[in-house]
Amino acid sequence: MNVAGLDLIASLVFDAFQIPVAILNMNHDILIKYSSLPFHNPLWASQQALHAYVVSSGADIDYPIFRTVNDLEHYFFLKLPIATFIAGPIVNERVTEQLIVRVMNDYKVSSKCKNDFLSYYTAVPAVSKAQLLHISRMVYYMMYQQKLGIESIIDTDTNHDHTSIDREIDVQLSIQRQDDFFHNFSHEKLTMGYIKEGNTTALAELLKTDQREGVGLLSKKSQLRNRKNMAVCAVALATRSAVDGGLEIEVAYTMSDLYIQHVEELMDATDVTQFMNKALLEFAERVRENKHGEYSKSVRQCQRYIFNHIYEKLSVSDLAKVVQLNPIYLSQLFKREVGMTLSEYIQREKVEEAKHLLTQTDEPLSVICNQLKFSDQSYFTKVFKKYAGMTPQKFKKES
Repeated sequence: MNVAGLDLIASLVFDAFQIPVAILNMNHDILIKYSSLPFHNPLWASQQALHAYVVSSGADIDYPIFRTVNDLEHYFFLKLPIATFIAGPIVNERVTEQLIVRVMNDYKVSSKCKNDFLSYYTAVPAVSKAQLLHISRMVYYMMYQQKLGIESIIDTDTNHDHTSIDREIDVQLSIQRQDDFFHNFSHEKLTMGYIKEGNTTALAELLKTDQREGVGLLSKKSQLRNRKNMAVCAVALATRSAVDGGLEIEVAYTMSDLYIQHVEELMDATDVTQFMNKALLEFAERVRENKHGEYSKSVRQCQRYIFNHIYEKLSVSDLAKVVQLNPIYLSQLFKREVGMTLSEYIQREKVEEAKHLLTQTDEPLSVICNQLKFSDQSYFTKVFKKYAGMTPQKFKKES
């Protein structure tokens, strides 16, 4: 594919869908441009700076990559050896004056610039995310003459890493549960239904095509606060759905509390939306894992007890008393269902907790060993190496 071929594709996309399209060189200079916008986003010093930001997240792959800017504008781009094809901006929802004011408040933009923002966002075309996905697939086919499934498209809005839940804290969800996060009831029902089922594939597809139409306004002054409020409500609803799907209450509430804390630390509305989607997928994944590993009531009781008493000295006889079974029978039952002995499971879980302490705290090895009730540091090191494949010292150094 040469530049002339890219020019033809760009012109066809612009003529057919009226979305801005540009071809950039390796320095992000505009080689070819098709657009009806009066000027670039007022938040950016130049169109080149905005384009450079949009394409900066892309790995060296030839699939369409999606990017959201300022929680309003959406783009996709494809990196080729000779140039970069970029389509956008588009918006998924009707941009109201109130929404623009909230964005301006978040970025501390003078009210004198309000008319510029109104002029710009009024001109940005409104295209659903589902349609933009299909346009990107069409562009890919025009370039490579190969079909591309939606699951192959890289969406940087939902691919950011975040810390998985271990056992940082064990507290109750402290916010009031709300039933009106989604004013679009059908979307809420689908989302929470997929979480309850542990259907991560369907949920991922739904989140990719979410247009945010019908979503409630929970803060009039700030777009960032509005997104945070919606994320908190979404996590609250997801927590309930995950519990209904069989996830342990302790695990679900721990995830909920940690996610809400992290949401409050974010300072960009787009990051909040990205993290919210990631959190919903994590809830569904935990439910899926739990369903695929369904055990008998007695085994689940043992696992829950170990989870909640990981810092105590645990034994098979203690657990047998908890579930009111003969210790020998319980050991045989646990080994048959889980694939390891109760003692091995306890050791593995304590090692997992030790990993967290080694990476998230400055506690010395001797203290961690004592907290997790190992008889001595030498034995702790031996058990840790058995399950982690390395010594605690090496693990801490490499983490």
